[in-house]
Amino acid sequence: MILNTKITSKVYVGHEFNTINSLCLIEPTSIFVTGGTDSIIKLHTDDDLLNLPKEHNGSINGIDYFKDNLISVSSDGQLINWDLVKQKKKLGYAKSKDNLTSCAKLNDRLWCCGGYNHRLYFYDSRVSKSFYSMNIGKDIINDINYKDQDVIGISNSDGCFYQIDLRNSNQIIDEYNKGSIMSNYYNDTLQKDLLFFENGDLVIDSFSISTFKRNYKYNAQLIDYNGNHWIIAGNQSKIDVWNYQEGYVDSLANNLVDVVSEVKFNKYGNQIIGTSSDKVVIWQNVF
Repeated sequence: MILNTKITSKVYVGHEFNTINSLCLIEPTSIFVTGGTDSIIKLHTDDDLLNLPKEHNGSINGIDYFKDNLISVSSDGQLINWDLVKQKKKLGYAKSKDNLTSCAKLNDRLWCCGGYNHRLYFYDSRVSKSFYSMNIGKDIINDINYKDQDVIGISNSDGCFYQIDLRNSNQIIDEYNKGSIMSNYYNDTLQKDLLFFENGDLVIDSFSISTFKRNYKYNAQLIDYNGNHWIIAGNQSKIDVWNYQEGYVDSLANNLVDVVSEVKFNKYGNQIIGTSSDKVVIWQNVF
């Protein structure tokens, strides 16, 4: 399987004069949301761009979605739960003294977040503040992903990948000698973790790709599409695509954007969505 020869792309400004720091898909639709240094969350539909009310007072660094509920975290130390149907804040939780960088919904009632203080905070929708927190690693928590089977995957600037087993209260630590782990992505179908390091390495099992050095949160994704396993990642003004078994496949470029950072594949729209500074770029009809 190769990429579609009729791929098209479009670019538009998502957060004018402000960097987009977070991107989240609203599955099973082609809608997605972004958060930026302007403290605003924007809802992107096929035909419109809508602003949610401004409730944060800092850069929005992380967004996650589960069953019509959206959560966001910011450098202001606050986690907010949003009603996406009514497009308004449902509940804002007591601020932590932390620069929060990432968050993850565990189910329709529980979620967690973390940041510069390398603590993982747990929240319950019925309680207005964190009911539990735990220390994770020795440096900044860069990315949190809730994996299948009650396991949380956490990438840390100390170069370790932490996995928290909620059922057995176990913590598994995988140490790498590649610098900070900027992001992690778990594929439910393949049951594999994709790690992205600040030196540009993408690692999954024994499969490793060297791209180029980046010193900020930078995203890649492992996908399973029609039985083919793909890795997508931003690279300067393009998206690079690899077949997990066979290696490099192709690149998707757009000369209207600079460095493509956040990257997501939306299988419901057959699109790759990327962010670049204040812009959004969408490649359509990818496969």
